[in-house]
Amino acid sequence: MRPSALNRFVLVQALAVSVTLALPSVTTAQTTRADYARAEKLRATYEGSAVDIAGPATAIGRTHRFWYRKTVRGDEQFVIVDADTQQRQPAFDHDKIAASLSKATGNSYKATALPFNTLAFTPDGSAFTVNAAGSSYRCTVADSSCRKSEAAPRAGAGFGVDRRPGEGPRVSPDGKWEALINNFNVAVRQIGTHTLTRLSTDGSEGNAYEVSSIAWSPDSNKIAAYRVKPGYRRHVHYVESSPEDQLQPKYSSIVYAKPGDVLDVDQPVLFLLDSKRQIVVDNALFPNAYAMSGLEWRNDSRAFSFEYNQRGHQIYRVIEVDGATGNARAIISEEPKTFFTYRTANGSLADSGKEFRYAGPQGAFVPKSFFAYNQMQSQAELGFIVVQIDGMGTSNRSKAFHDVAWKNLGDAGFPDRILWHKAVAAKYLSFARTPSARRRLIFAR
Repeated sequence: MRPSALNRFVLVQALAVSVTLALPSVTTAQTTRADYARAEKLRATYEGSAVDIAGPATAIGRTHRFWYRKTVRGDEQFVIVDADTQQRQPAFDHDKIAASLSKATGNSYKATALPFNTLAFTPDGSAFTVNAAGSSYRCTVADSSCRKSEAAPRAGAGFGVDRRPGEGPRVSPDGKWEALINNFNVAVRQIGTHTLTRLSTDGSEGNAYEVSSIAWSPDSNKIAAYRVKPGYRRHVHYVESSPEDQLQPKYSSIVYAKPGDVLDVDQPVLFLLDSKRQIVVDNALFPNAYAMSGLEWRNDSRAFSFEYNQRGHQIYRVIEVDGATGNARAIISEEPKTFFTYRTANGSLADSGKEFRYAGPQGAFVPKSFFAYNQMQSQAELGFIVVQIDGMGTSNRSKAFHDVAWKNLGDAGFPDRILWHKAVAAKYLSFARTPSARRRLIFAR
């Protein structure tokens, strides 16, 4: 009998390698249609049997709540936890969200098989955004309604402010005022009235303020917002030849900037409501952004901050802006000789004093924790030898280990891969005798 993929799945720690070795009898066997059918069912079989395996937790804005995804028998469920009360509950009505997405997309979804495995909550947790059927959908928790997002995507920035021009006004923390965009500019009005007080006049069609960027100070006396000059939106096109839900191919596209393309220019602006004063923040500390994070106020309203990732990834700053003068200063400025890797601080660093940590956008891919299913197991079930290696140049090890990739992308970790081949061939004679056509080697970079 052919051994199961789990029995052939081995994690080798020395080189941070995950590898699946097939037995000699398997590598010479003819793969049949039944083998492919069995391999295809592995994910449903393993994940359907695993219960209460929780995914990573993600904070919801600056609330004291977080969400995570966990497995239940034959299903997955999104859960919200209140850190203060330690109470947990479903993040939304899974049945109604499935029905709403089915109606919005024209596809058929079930609560036990939602078309997404991650989501992005709004800062207050009242709504979330998911990707389904090749498009972005915004779902409101209260009424379980989902509608297609009409926002234009960012011009190439992988992180930063969401572009959602259709969002409604931003209500002040004291509940007395709301801020909105009127004719490309920031305006405020008292709740329940229609009389606008315009705070800016420098917004235009090609350089407009964005309602999604508006951030009220906790004392409701100040507003920070981005004025955005859109960059070039380069579309990369894809054809999915064999989609799971239909016979015909699917076409889709994403916005993805190439080197040299003009990116969005985000200009932070401070508004003092008492004096109706507008202060455009000097951009000397953030002149050439790849991405800028959302604007976050200190709890005492004396300043707001944002994160600046300079194009080229050689300067990363956490910038604080004085809430009275608009003067900017760098709380943290990372300027390595090679490049930095990072994890955003979500605006909390200034108040919490938490350590500013880095992880890598280049990534590392060898599993470091338990999963009920790994996609390589299905390939191993077909008798292939499958290996995944995080060679030198990948992140989440030491800085020196990562810096191997600096101006050396042609290396691609091949020295580590060659050493692995030699080591495994010496240990497993069956590997050396396996025809190269049966060695399906997946090297993560």
